[in-house]
Amino acid sequence: KFSLRYLCVLCIFAVSVFADWSAFRGNMARTGYTAETTGLPAEAPEWTITFKKPIVSSPSVVNGIVYVGCRDSVFYAIDLYSGSILWSYKTGGWVDSSPFVTQDKVLVGSRDGYIYQFDNETGRLIFRLAAGLQLSSPVLTKGGEILSGIGPPYNRFSVFTPDVVGPEWAQYFTQPSYSSPAVQDDIAVIASNEGVLYAINYETHKILWQFKTNGGAYLSTPSIKDSIVYFAPGDYDPYVYALDLLTGKDLWVDEEESLSLANRGGAITGAYPMLLHQLSLMKPTHRKATLNFLNGQQHPLAKVMQSNKQNKTGSDGIIPGGGGIKTSSVTVGTENLYVIQRELGYSNDEEMRPVSRYTLFALNKNTGLKTWDFSAVQGHPAPGYNSSPIMAGDKIFFGWGDGKMYVLQASSGEVLGERELDGHIVSSPAVAEGKLVVGTMNGTLYSYALNATAPGLSFEKSTYCYPNPAKGDFSHIQVYVTKSAKIEIIFYNIAQRPILRKSKQLSPNEKWTYDWKLTSVANGVYFARVSAKYSDGSKDRKFLKIGVLR
Repeated sequence: KFSLRYLCVLCIFAVSVFADWSAFRGNMARTGYTAETTGLPAEAPEWTITFKKPIVSSPSVVNGIVYVGCRDSVFYAIDLYSGSILWSYKTGGWVDSSPFVTQDKVLVGSRDGYIYQFDNETGRLIFRLAAGLQLSSPVLTKGGEILSGIGPPYNRFSVFTPDVVGPEWAQYFTQPSYSSPAVQDDIAVIASNEGVLYAINYETHKILWQFKTNGGAYLSTPSIKDSIVYFAPGDYDPYVYALDLLTGKDLWVDEEESLSLANRGGAITGAYPMLLHQLSLMKPTHRKATLNFLNGQQHPLAKVMQSNKQNKTGSDGIIPGGGGIKTSSVTVGTENLYVIQRELGYSNDEEMRPVSRYTLFALNKNTGLKTWDFSAVQGHPAPGYNSSPIMAGDKIFFGWGDGKMYVLQASSGEVLGERELDGHIVSSPAVAEGKLVVGTMNGTLYSYALNATAPGLSFEKSTYCYPNPAKGDFSHIQVYVTKSAKIEIIFYNIAQRPILRKSKQLSPNEKWTYDWKLTSVANGVYFARVSAKYSDGSKDRKFLKIGVLR
């Protein structure tokens, strides 16, 4: 037997917390992280739905149902396994807000100025709250309060009690708040577009602290982990901040590493963003003439734009320092933070076509120092904001302009897989129950089974179980060997007693997936010991933790 009692207790906690993807960024703390172990997206989606309008809303998945809004002004509930629409509700405006789902209710905001609450199985409207233009993803606390950032005309953070007509309490801002509140205990952290991050005790209605950033915070949402707030404002502030949740003390800022544009393109003047925008609207001949004029005036932007040596990625584009910065929300993993930055620039040809450089940064969450980064220069998409990455197990899932969806190894940045989707990706993906769900600006919602084998095939890397935790009728255990071997899988319950034994002879480079039927298996944590005895006498062994939550 093997002693795993302490580990089992931790696993039960993980299963209970991470079983669903219930909110924008996965949970109320907005970490963008789930412990669910997954494979890679299958080559083809299990299903797609094409709506008539773009999808900006990020999906949530609870109890086998996908909830997502669309710019056809409709909010949808969709069966995760079949892709059939279970119910829908027509609002009076675009549903760009991302839903928050409990076991029996779902909350979502609309640009028509209301927050809606539905019965999550039937779609029955329970109530709606007048809340101003909604891009923020609301939260329903354990005490029954609804928390949300508010856009025009109110521009505030509001605490609602459902049986009260107006907000119970509000903190007014000078600019709209499209950021979504991150919540730990009785503290909500939220940003406004005036470039200030606020920590608010939503029960006592007291502002605990304010933190001024170097630029606006349009849609970026803070994350909270272990009483530390991580935040990337975006717009013209390229930095990531780590703040103490209780005091607002700045623990570190990544000025020296990762996102420091001052090290890559020089300081930006206030005129650059407007000038970049104006240049992007010009005809190529007019743009070239304008740049020649600016060069004659020794304008610093022209010097950067005309140089083929400064700040380019390969031969694809020139990215002026600080121009048009847009930054995603931060994902908080086990060791690193993950954030996407988009910068605007131009191609290195006579046309000087607008391009965007997207970069996913991995930063050490204790120091802010860069661990690795992954970049691509692509065509200039219309949306002025970014999809945010998520982390499932040891993998990072994200998408960006031109319909690129990637899976990277979280520790190294190694590209494990990519898929071409139809349309720019602004919606952030969701992972739950062994599925990846993501929408595009062309109005298509995709669901992929996460059961493909990782590249760099080996017993250690390509042997795993999915979905984990398992909520359906099966848990699938995949085994891969590079040489002839006899495989034995022994399943154990939490008391470390064997409950099932399976074996199979595999040929070299063969993959075997055993489907463990769960219809008579109780909820809880189980373990599988996978052993490989090779024909040459060598051996391999791997232990798998399997959560069952049906």
